[in-house]
Amino acid sequence: MAAHGLQRSDGSGHIQHVHPTVVRKASRFSEFSLYDSHAYPARLIKGPNRMFRFILNMGTALGMFEPAGTVKVLPISSYYLLNTITIDTKQNIWFTAISSSYNFPDQVGYVTPSGKLHFFSVPSLPGVLTNSSPSGITVGPDGNIWFGISENNQIGRITAGGKITMFTLPLNLSSPDILTRGPDGALWFTVLAGNRIGRIAPNGTITSFPLPQASTNISALTLGPDQALWFTDTRHNQIGRMTTAGVFSTFTIPTAHCEPAGITNFGDGTLAFTEFATNKVGRIATDGSLIQEFVVPTPHSMPADITNAGHGVVLFTEYNTGLIGKLKLV
Repeated sequence: MAAHGLQRSDGSGHIQHVHPTVVRKASRFSEFSLYDSHAYPARLIKGPNRMFRFILNMGTALGMFEPAGTVKVLPISSYYLLNTITIDTKQNIWFTAISSSYNFPDQVGYVTPSGKLHFFSVPSLPGVLTNSSPSGITVGPDGNIWFGISENNQIGRITAGGKITMFTLPLNLSSPDILTRGPDGALWFTVLAGNRIGRIAPNGTITSFPLPQASTNISALTLGPDQALWFTDTRHNQIGRMTTAGVFSTFTIPTAHCEPAGITNFGDGTLAFTEFATNKVGRIATDGSLIQEFVVPTPHSMPADITNAGHGVVLFTEYNTGLIGKLKLV
């Protein structure tokens, strides 16, 4: 796809500006081009003033998208790949970043609204040759930034000034991955090994709950409109629900082998989710009684992350096409 109005970066971290083009409209859907069909948009979050942030270029850049305006592209570094992002109360975009070499430590950092970058090194464990691998990131109830540290088997907390505190997980939990803020003043997280969902209080106290099915593969975790935690389970082709007391429910998606990926609170008693392998966006009621599925107009788009854009609309990233999709649900 041709770029429209793109200002090339000089490598100094300056923001590039792109005018998004509506490339397709169909029924409830609109799809917006970025500057390249190989932009690989991934993680997507909502910011102020209807500006949405996402990761692109295989993790080497940060995008800012406004459907009626422009796309801003901020190159981060050729040495690091962005993993996940979140936004704090001062509109700084925080990220975890994986180093491309063991010679450079992994990072947690943030971008100010003006585009200034700040990096903080995440140390590996003493005597360990691998990097620390920071993973999911979110704003905690204490106003600090919390993130998983997969290789260290720790949860990290970082202040705005860059002070990092690490909390080591118990032996029944391994490789923390996704973090989200719960309704109970704690952070909830998934692990890559251990088949559990964990909880960490602001004081560092850690508890966990076993998942009801073996080998559950959680791709996303979010707080639902019913104050329960909701997640996508790629392995079992299900949407899962968990209360803060550890009571689980699971709901099977009608389309088989769809690989549910992102999930977001739609705010009307339902949640919206993506189906990465079968090119659909779905919607589910909190009691599981309603599951709708909508086919994305562009074939093989690989819808990935998704967020509530307000006004009855969700936005989602199309990883395989370099597009941002928009779906009007109500």
